[in-house]
Amino acid sequence: MFAIAAFAGLRRSEIQGLEWSDLEGDRLWVRRSVVAGNENAPKSRASRSWVPIIAPLATILTEYRTEDSAGSMFPFGLGHLVRTQLRKAGGQGLQAARRGLASNLFELGVDDLTVSRILRHQGVQVTRAHYVKLRDARVDNAMSRLSASWDGIRTDATNQTS
Repeated sequence: MFAIAAFAGLRRSEIQGLEWSDLEGDRLWVRRSVVAGNENAPKSRASRSWVPIIAPLATILTEYRTEDSAGSMFPFGLGHLVRTQLRKAGGQGLQAARRGLASNLFELGVDDLTVSRILRHQGVQVTRAHYVKLRDARVDNAMSRLSASWDGIRTDATNQTS
């Protein structure tokens, strides 16, 4: 379940609603959401979509799936598992995995609109404000670029007045 949040960006309720039939080749379809045992449609219209399955996630799902797997991927409630085992192991929960995916993709040069689509947000503003967390090195690099740009502007201005 953590791998699905980290590599596909699904919400806990969407992970809880996954069925093996939602896995179609290299795509994982988000068709339902389960909260407190109640099945609903996914959170938003944008959420009702598919996400690509990358090789590491495909391997994990293949290893997790048994020969008689049918129906729900996670027939047990995830709430207790997330609250106890995941946090006990030092994790911050599945939401942190979604934020990590967004930040890592952005660090790799993926634009925020694409990251927003991968997370299936209705708008890029949510992704920018709450999911993409810049690392200090990126901030330092941005300030260095600004400084170099400023030096270039100042040099151009000096050359024009001479």
